[in-house]
Amino acid sequence: MAKAIKKETPKKQDDAMQRHFARWKADTSYIKEYVNDELRPGDVLVRVYQYTPDATNAAASKLVDDTGTPLIAKTYRRIIPFAKVIKTHNIESSPFQDLAPGDIVTLGDAMASNKINPEWQQYQEMMKERPLPVVDNIPNKYVNRFSEWQKYLYITDKLKPLPTNADALTYIIPQVLIKTRKKNGKV
Repeated sequence: MAKAIKKETPKKQDDAMQRHFARWKADTSYIKEYVNDELRPGDVLVRVYQYTPDATNAAASKLVDDTGTPLIAKTYRRIIPFAKVIKTHNIESSPFQDLAPGDIVTLGDAMASNKINPEWQQYQEMMKERPLPVVDNIPNKYVNRFSEWQKYLYITDKLKPLPTNADALTYIIPQVLIKTRKKNGKV
């Protein structure tokens, strides 16, 4: 008989996110991949934090959302407005003129907020038509404003056919988008 997995409470979910964040903060292994990349003055190369549950399938997930649906890596990701500095080209007039690789910085909270998905709005208009159109996938009602950051996306290996998951979280941003630096990495 299969042993039932106890679903964890919101406190446990918070603990899981804290453990995940601590692992992300400690991991600087990828910084060396960017040593040959030079930036323009005032630009910062960062990797944004994204929480993804460790479980890859519903049976293994100990975390659930408000409706009891298991949180798994494939379907649940949450962008948190923290970033780790990979490389910077500091300028003396900047308030963060001594940023260094590994520093943890915060970005604007609006970056992690949601907005109505334009595709969902189009879907709603289509559903007013008669006869009802055939639709393969119903778009999500909300999308993260993080999609507006695509103009800053930095893909390391331009020759790869598809960006990696890490590339999708790596950006070259102007230093002015950094709101704060967390001293000694304390968050």
